[in-house]
Amino acid sequence: MLGLAKAKMPSDQYSQVASAVPASEALVGEAMKAGLPAASQLTGLSSLTPFLSKAGISPEMVSQLVPALGKAVGAGGGQAVADAFLAALR
Repeated sequence: MLGLAKAKMPSDQYSQVASAVPASEALVGEAMKAGLPAASQLTGLSSLTPFLSKAGISPEMVSQLVPALGKAVGAGGGQAVADAFLAALR
């Protein structure tokens, strides 16, 4: 989901998200190694479904993860950063 946010957000906004989530760049890098689609293919959460399914993450789990990630981003970067992050996931 961080990879999707990185693909969709302006770089200055994503850098705020990256600052709010420890090791976010490492997480995105590992996801890319594991087969995360190219940024041009990431259009929304549905574009992550096949990738997440390979990791055993169901769409139901994703619907629970999104708000939890939003809270984590908000805790580290504030509500405006969390709102921008969540908007990028739509």
